[in-house]
Amino acid sequence: MDVKDKVYISLQECLNESEKIPTSQIADNLHLSRQIVTHYLNQLFDEGKVKKTDTRPTYWYIEKEEQNASVEEELDSEVFDSMIGATGSHKKIVEMCKASVSYPPNGLPILIIGESGVGKSYIAKLIYKHALQTGSIDKKAPFVVLNCADYANNPELLSATLLGYKKGSFTGADSDKTGL
Repeated sequence: MDVKDKVYISLQECLNESEKIPTSQIADNLHLSRQIVTHYLNQLFDEGKVKKTDTRPTYWYIEKEEQNASVEEELDSEVFDSMIGATGSHKKIVEMCKASVSYPPNGLPILIIGESGVGKSYIAKLIYKHALQTGSIDKKAPFVVLNCADYANNPELLSATLLGYKKGSFTGADSDKTGL
């Protein structure tokens, strides 16, 4: 999931509590700078996905009808249909993904491996959408991407990201952090 998607999802989550949200609240939720969040919100605005006020500070919102229509539209279609080869060469992979999502009681863990650029993140996103569509996971369940290749030169950092750490356990650990 890219940052723009995270910003959009954070906006949707915040909108459950309020009608309009300031940029700073989304930035705080995502632990990003206000400028970065503003950049992505403006991209979403240009795409017509979000609306904004002409006030200072700027408040962001999503039209209720548009929000409901996009969710229903997404749920009506088969999510794997957008994948090239879903009914042909990748049919077995799609079936395995669907089976692992629906396996009782809570599905099966999935490890997606492959060369760079083959679509691992893309199929992970489709699996997540399928799990939402089938009700296998809660509608508010987050989609978290962790690229282990980013930690290839520092396995300790991967451990800290996954498992968390206590303040003072290493240089730079200024506070306790829970793991993913």
